[in-house]
Amino acid sequence: MVDHSNNNLMVLGADMTGPGACLSELPVFKFRYEAMVSPLPPNRTIEMVGLHLEAKPDPSPSVLVLNIGALKEPNCPEDHRVYMPTGKAAFHRMGFYSNVDASFRPKFSRGTSDRVSLYVERAYPEGGKPDADEISAYSRTVIQELQDWGWVRNVDVMDPTWIEVAHTWSWADSQWKQQAIASLEAHDIYPVGRYARWVFQGIADSVRDGLMAGATVTSLQWRSAEEVHPRQKRSQGTV
Repeated sequence: MVDHSNNNLMVLGADMTGPGACLSELPVFKFRYEAMVSPLPPNRTIEMVGLHLEAKPDPSPSVLVLNIGALKEPNCPEDHRVYMPTGKAAFHRMGFYSNVDASFRPKFSRGTSDRVSLYVERAYPEGGKPDADEISAYSRTVIQELQDWGWVRNVDVMDPTWIEVAHTWSWADSQWKQQAIASLEAHDIYPVGRYARWVFQGIADSVRDGLMAGATVTSLQWRSAEEVHPRQKRSQGTV
């Protein structure tokens, strides 16, 4: 939680995941910051800080990724990525980890190449996360389709991963990104990284951003820290 009017950062303490944990009873630590580096997407940071922008937010689609390890069939592609405009399962892209490097296969199969590790991506609108039953049904459809194509046979392992903010897209002539970054920086919050600055970039740019973030973090001056009881938060003027 960030109180941008006073440059205060509120952090929940103790174990908030243990049995019987109650958020209302956890201690809260208040830090005074001079500058904050945020790798979070700007739409999430803006929401946390409680800022308002005039521009319409850019689209923030999510992606469900199925990571699959399976017995490889003869029709399985040797490509790194394959885009699928049509299909029963309605996924839009696949990638083959093991076609990039053999270390993505189990050790026992690296000499025979009889296994394949791959991922399958399907995009969803913001806020459109499917429930567990829908994910399970979709996963079965994907596996069956891959088997029908003769790409895989038996599946050894399959794990679904939900990416809440997967793409950094923008509306035509949108000024939302510029407004978001400028508003955050005006409150000493500096977005760093591909998602935080809402751009598509390569590895070199990401490494550069990481070095810049590290330099910024080492210069932060934490001027005070005190434990505040949760019931005192509102009287302290925090958000």
